[in-house]
Amino acid sequence: MKRNEIEALIFLSVNKNELLNIDRQILKIKEVKKAYEVLGNYDLVLFVVVPSRVELGKIIDEVSTLKGVRAICTFILTERIK
Repeated sequence: MKRNEIEALIFLSVNKNELLNIDRQILKIKEVKKAYEVLGNYDLVLFVVVPSRVELGKIIDEVSTLKGVRAICTFILTERIK
């Protein structure tokens, strides 16, 4: 991570019938560096890297308005341990 960059995890709960469409849309977002389908309380986890909190807000807005997204939860990473 560069000095001023922000890394964050965005957890998404989605409608299962929209999952493939959401996956396709996420592939178009260059700030999403990694994306995983997961089991548990959420369906997708996105790892994003942005230059500022303003840019993070834009990504959150973009992702949260995708058709089929039911819930979103964001965590800003503060310090790498390992």
